[in-house]
Amino acid sequence: MGSRGDGEETRHDDRDGDFDANQMMYDSDYHGLADEDSPLLCKHGYVAAKFVAFEGRNAGRRFLRCQRHRAMMQGGSCGVVKWVDPEWPKLMQKTLDNLWEMTIELKESVFSSLLDSVEMKLWEPVDTTKHKRDLRWVQDKVSKDEKERDAALALKAKVEQELTQARNDLHQAKVQQFTTTSINKCMRKNAEKQLKLCKEDAKRKEQTIRSLLSQEDAHRAKIRKIKKMCDN
Repeated sequence: MGSRGDGEETRHDDRDGDFDANQMMYDSDYHGLADEDSPLLCKHGYVAAKFVAFEGRNAGRRFLRCQRHRAMMQGGSCGVVKWVDPEWPKLMQKTLDNLWEMTIELKESVFSSLLDSVEMKLWEPVDTTKHKRDLRWVQDKVSKDEKERDAALALKAKVEQELTQARNDLHQAKVQQFTTTSINKCMRKNAEKQLKLCKEDAKRKEQTIRSLLSQEDAHRAKIRKIKKMCDN
């Protein structure tokens, strides 16, 4: 197996046979762009990016290729710009090919089994009785939900009506209380005014009575004086 030292960059055929440069995987130890000291450019003029081959006989080999996200905007990838690792030994390449063939066969077998299982499910007779029962259950559930919804809406409307009536009653009570209070205030004010007038009238009458009594005393004194003069 070829060395994978950090400073080793072995040049090979750019395409390396029928290798698909899209068959790659992410490697946390080998990613990003090529070294800035001696950047390697693709045919688009961009610095090549680091990748690791994933499938086939080149699995695990490091290589540089066109930056994928920029290449796709300019009509395709340049493919492999340069291989960093040398080719694996022939025996290892053959072993990797066999492993990938076995993997592909296993994938196809699993896919075929799944497809057969799906086809069997599709051709299974449909249990119409169960479907009808399920449909009836759904219909009953929907009908029950609609009845509960109608009952809830009716209750809501009733509560809102009672609340509105309660608000109106409260407003009327406040108006009535305000009216009663205003009437009581007016009556009290009028009563106080009448009482004041009565007191003033009683005071005037008292003064009049005192004046009359004083005049009466004067008249009596005159009468006594006249009588005394007559007696003499």
